[in-house]
Amino acid sequence: MVDVKEILTAWAISANPTEEQAKVAAKRLSICNSCENKLKNRFGVTVCIECGCVLSKKAFSPKVNPCPLKKWD
Repeated sequence: MVDVKEILTAWAISANPTEEQAKVAAKRLSICNSCENKLKNRFGVTVCIECGCVLSKKAFSPKVNPCPLKKWD
């Protein structure tokens, strides 16, 4: 199920993250870089094939482990 509130919050945070939020996002994206479940869509944006989210934005989710594969601990 799509959590619209989480998506909008992540996009808002990505526009002006705190230092801590930026660190968490960088760590999450480094995990995604080695994941086989990502791809660039036709617009050149890297997305998760499990949930369809834009990874550069989902990394800023305020949830503890929003990765559908639970790779972000």
